[in-house]
Amino acid sequence: MASLFSSCFGRQQKDAQNGATSQPPPPPAGQRKIDDVNPAKCIFCNVTPDRFNIVLQDDQFICFKDRSPAAAIHLLVVPRTHIANVQSLTQRDSDLVRQMQALGNKALDLVSSSAARERRFGFHIPPFRSVDHLHLHCLELPFRSRIKALKYRVAQPPSRDFYKGWSWFAEWQQTCHLLEAGRKVKVARC
Repeated sequence: MASLFSSCFGRQQKDAQNGATSQPPPPPAGQRKIDDVNPAKCIFCNVTPDRFNIVLQDDQFICFKDRSPAAAIHLLVVPRTHIANVQSLTQRDSDLVRQMQALGNKALDLVSSSAARERRFGFHIPPFRSVDHLHLHCLELPFRSRIKALKYRVAQPPSRDFYKGWSWFAEWQQTCHLLEAGRKVKVARC
């Protein structure tokens, strides 16, 4: 229960001497303890054309069609290196998020018949995700149902002090802003 609570409302530890938060800089994404898994047990570490409908790939990422689409077009972009989830990202990872979004947008261009449709890109925040391997949802709207739309609800920030409101889904831009500010992506407003 404590890990569920901290994943939603995570807190930084404060230095006892000066009250400032102090943590050594973490290693790059994909090289952290949380990212250390057996690749044979991670479905997104084993993306192959015979098991996934791959749309686009490069040396860092693979983009494929979601097996249970929530929107007219629903793709996922995953890094080839295992990265646990959006909460394991740090300030240095905002470029990684931008690259994932760029590849997802390019893939949507390849499979879409209309570039004029609204698009949404984002991440589900733990514990509200099904696979513990970072994956960017690339959606071309409309949603297939109101129920499916709820899974991808974007919460705008309540004030200038925040980048997102209460939601289990963070848009890619909200994620980049949070990371660049040295903050973590959480379910709570942040």
